[in-house]
Amino acid sequence: MEVKGSGELAGQPVPWSTRCLRSGGLLVPVFARVTGTGAGMAVLYLLSAMAASVVTLAGFLVPRLRNLEKLLPDHEVEASL
Repeated sequence: MEVKGSGELAGQPVPWSTRCLRSGGLLVPVFARVTGTGAGMAVLYLLSAMAASVVTLAGFLVPRLRNLEKLLPDHEVEASL
């Protein structure tokens, strides 16, 4: 299985989003007000932004990650002449 980069994926039509966002598609009632019909890339951008927000909020809920600045000591460099 080959992993593609985001640039390669952006240029390829995504079959499920293309089919579902055409006029009369399944996802048109959900996303049409925000992105319009046939806007597959806009939906992919919206979903990835929502996923990034969820990951950010989940990281905030972990106390060790949230308090990392207090838990780790600062690095002090001694000046040598």
